[in-house]
Amino acid sequence: KALDMVLKPALQKDARLLDAHLAVADLAMAIEDYTLASKYLLAAAKRFPESAEVTGRLAEAFFTGDREAAMGYAEQALARNPNDARSRLIMADHWIDAEDYEKADEALEPALKFNPRHPGALARRAALRHLSNDMEGYLAARRKALEPWPDNPEIDHVIGKALSRHRRFEEAAEHQRRALERDPTFTAAKVYLAQDLLRIGQDEEGWRLAKEVQEQDGYNVIAFNLATLHDHIAEFKVIRTPDFTLRMDAREAGVYADQALALLTDAKRVLGEKYGLELDRPVLVEFFPSQQDFAIRTLGVPGGAGILGACFGSLVTMNSPGGAGAQGNNWEATLWHEFCHVITLTATKNRMPRWLSEGISVYEELQRDDRWGQRMTPRYREMILEEDALFPLEKLGYAFLNPKDGEALMFAYYQACLAIEYFVQNFGEEKLRAVLRDLAGGKDLNDSMARRFAPLAKLESGFKAFAEKRAKDFAPKADFDPPETPLAGAEAFRDFLADHPNNIPALTAAAAAAVEAGDGEAAYATPKNHQAVHGAARRRLWIPPARPRRTPARDADAERAALEKLASLSADAAPAFQRLAEIALDAEDREAAAANAESASSPSTRCSPPRTRSASPCKTSGIRSAPPPPPRAASQPRSRQLADAQFRLAQLSKPATPPPPNATCSRRSKTPRASAPPTGCSSK
Repeated sequence: KALDMVLKPALQKDARLLDAHLAVADLAMAIEDYTLASKYLLAAAKRFPESAEVTGRLAEAFFTGDREAAMGYAEQALARNPNDARSRLIMADHWIDAEDYEKADEALEPALKFNPRHPGALARRAALRHLSNDMEGYLAARRKALEPWPDNPEIDHVIGKALSRHRRFEEAAEHQRRALERDPTFTAAKVYLAQDLLRIGQDEEGWRLAKEVQEQDGYNVIAFNLATLHDHIAEFKVIRTPDFTLRMDAREAGVYADQALALLTDAKRVLGEKYGLELDRPVLVEFFPSQQDFAIRTLGVPGGAGILGACFGSLVTMNSPGGAGAQGNNWEATLWHEFCHVITLTATKNRMPRWLSEGISVYEELQRDDRWGQRMTPRYREMILEEDALFPLEKLGYAFLNPKDGEALMFAYYQACLAIEYFVQNFGEEKLRAVLRDLAGGKDLNDSMARRFAPLAKLESGFKAFAEKRAKDFAPKADFDPPETPLAGAEAFRDFLADHPNNIPALTAAAAAAVEAGDGEAAYATPKNHQAVHGAARRRLWIPPARPRRTPARDADAERAALEKLASLSADAAPAFQRLAEIALDAEDREAAAANAESASSPSTRCSPPRTRSASPCKTSGIRSAPPPPPRAASQPRSRQLADAQFRLAQLSKPATPPPPNATCSRRSKTPRASAPPTGCSSK
């Protein structure tokens, strides 16, 4: 009402009213509508380009969605007004998220020098002390923040938000409750408490609070989204075991629920034993067919394109294999990755930096299946050896905070995994487990690494040498320099490759051109050349954009060999598994057909067209992001072809004699039966 009845009419009469622009932005940000706030602030910035009040608020409006822009606006505001407290606090929040508490403290100093009793600055200082496990400092800073107004709910609310961004959800919820004790009408604390409770398994109270906020304030964006999500989740099927609770679309449950439970059970056994942890409560795993529902459950707002799964401790959220959000990636690898976060976050009481948690999860993917996770690629080799893109270990958290693009974020995952591999190879798994125990006990990570592994300077130089050696050992015979002039046509490729047989860019381009032209013989010869070039390297250098449109009979063996090689290197190569299943069916090889059909169904049940991924990372540890896609021709949904292959496999596998009438699973008759099919039997 204030916006529609007062502020908008005021701006329509006189758009030069700066205070009206600021009031609209403040009102929008109070209800978490940063899109609306940025709209009015950007308009105000055109009229008042020198206003620090406008640019400072722009920093706040962009902080969640575009960190780079937010920091730019904060710097602009401080250049215009060095005493702009709002921008100082944004800077401090940024460094808190980067887990650089020293720089966060430095960012707060000017604000506290200008106003020693600034409540927001003192609340953030208390959060810093808490996150640093300096409980005496935390209590002192919190007391000082509350001195001017002991009933100020904002203090504990700010502390709780900072703790929540660092996955300390139980402690965050405690602070939001304290805020509500001081002011039961403080909806900001109530909606954040609702989110924290939903992330630690206290669903009943969490959903109730979200509903209360929506009833009190129908404009609150997070509360509205959560209320809508609740209605969607209410339709999910719930599957309970002593160790797990699964929520998923009822139609999908019959397809892969048993497979998911089997993988989770195995992960609990393998990873629990490895890290010496016995979980004391069931883990909730939710699969969302709608990417927007997944984003709201994970982030509180729509968005999050490219995020495959997330872990909050005892809660895992996933884009379902059947949804567009899975983007053709292997859902089993994602689920294993996220459950590893359950183990490590629980083992450390959620007191571990994101990079360490992500590194262990990617490392454990590779231990489970060497086609999962990440390995060296030509691009990573270039980034390490030619671009000096490695972050120091003590600053590796920055790589996840504000990557310039999707490739930079995926390299952050790879570098974190490489760091874990370096630790394990040089110091052993027990030392790594000791670091996790130190974190659980409140120790600083850098101090723990220096104690358990080696002094930081020695550790840094050793890791850099380890990474560079890995890059140099990758495809040592290969030539990675692109041709000086573009090549076009089969003859040009042949002539160039005759003189440069190990040139990877030319081999890749030649293979892609052959695929596009439907030249199976040339296309399937190229991966063989690659294999000869890269020797012991375990990751493919070429990803075929599509299967040739025609494959002559004489190329059948070459096709199968190339597909088998690709399938052995990547569990995401669903079209390769699908085609291998078809080839096996044609040869009536039931065992090979069954194995490849199962592998083809592990990635998402659809192949997505080329896509872009947001470079804005979620602060929640346990995020697994989709890698940037390889260049390829527009793909088609494959679920129909896969279903056809599975049906043909079922026909080959049917028994020679009819089963007894009371068999658990039987081939469906042409006349439908009234009762539902037994568990494990498909109704399609």
